[in-house]
Amino acid sequence: MLRTLAAALLAAAPAAAQERPMTPEAFLAMASGNTLDFVVAADGSLVGIERFLSAERTVWAQPDGRCAYGDVEVRGAKFCFFYDDEPGVPHCWTAFEAEGKPHVRSTDTGEVQRVERISRDYVGCDGEPLS
Repeated sequence: MLRTLAAALLAAAPAAAQERPMTPEAFLAMASGNTLDFVVAADGSLVGIERFLSAERTVWAQPDGRCAYGDVEVRGAKFCFFYDDEPGVPHCWTAFEAEGKPHVRSTDTGEVQRVERISRDYVGCDGEPLS
């Protein structure tokens, strides 16, 4: 039993060691002006596409086509999104780089999402600025 636990810990150590923390400011500077495709890191399923109009404002498009506009606030080592479809409910994340790609980890659930693609694409939401 102890050997199995030790082997599991050793196997997990390299993955954790490859995470390089990103400050909220660094993540938002990278994202600002870009559109990021977020997938669940564990299985690659699409979570949604977010266009960062600036470091403070985003347009979030879910796979089912629902859209929301969000305000972004940096709070210490995390950044939080406040979407217009859930007033007052913060969605907070920390950022890191692993395997050459940006990732975010929910401070509420621990879910890890990977930025699969960075583009300049529009997300196609009503009222989305086109420039």
